[in-house]
Amino acid sequence: MINVKNESYKIILIDTCIVSEMLKRKGNLSKNIFSKILDHRYPCFSFDTIIELKRAPKVYEEFIDVFSFLPAFILKNSVLLIEEEILNYGNPKVIDPVITILHRNPKKAENFDVKAFLNSHLTKEYLEKNQEEYKMALESMLDLRNGYPPKNGNYTLKEIEEFVELVTYKQLVVRDKSWCQDMLNKKKTIYAEKFPSIQIMCYLAFYKFYINNRKPKLSDVTDLLIATSYPYIDEVITEKNQSEMVRQIQKKHKFCNNLTTYTIKDFI
Repeated sequence: MINVKNESYKIILIDTCIVSEMLKRKGNLSKNIFSKILDHRYPCFSFDTIIELKRAPKVYEEFIDVFSFLPAFILKNSVLLIEEEILNYGNPKVIDPVITILHRNPKKAENFDVKAFLNSHLTKEYLEKNQEEYKMALESMLDLRNGYPPKNGNYTLKEIEEFVELVTYKQLVVRDKSWCQDMLNKKKTIYAEKFPSIQIMCYLAFYKFYINNRKPKLSDVTDLLIATSYPYIDEVITEKNQSEMVRQIQKKHKFCNNLTTYTIKDFI
């Protein structure tokens, strides 16, 4: 939830695939989704969604033209969220998932130039580097899948949760080894559950590639990175498969129960 002028509003994330469908199909789909998100909600978009849209210039331009006139937010990426979880270890309530506003008010003379701001970050060099990082992350997922077989044919809930815990610790060491070392030196316990942005990513990766035995694609990396914001938002409109996995995780592991998921079917 976000408070604006003493009123509470839900934060609803619109996933990349939904943005594309809204721009392509328009009509009743867009109308119904806009009716939902304008009902005491603030729509938001992952920075990773904007990166993906930037690779399709025509869609990206239309996205800016349509959505920058709404009161909407851009969310922090996985790197920033995990950095904040480390910085505020043990106090997740202080973490704000929003990085900036995606909005220009035509009535004001001084407007925030959304396109200039995004283009200054999304340079050709940045996009190329980002693509390479996605490929490395994909290879890492494949390595993990081959190294964690179930003990008795099917994974138990305990095995899944142990996997999530182990990979969370591994991610922490990769991202901030000095912090982990400092915690160990001070003999302070590091609790994996204090890093929900990493854990939701791990749960989804497990259900995608271990339970469903899906062959990883580059777009899967984007889906997982976008999901790191789930613990800090209220609702998400996403693809059917992603929604079903989130609901399984909520039901079986009692995790991320603050989140409500929607799919395109809910708006047709």
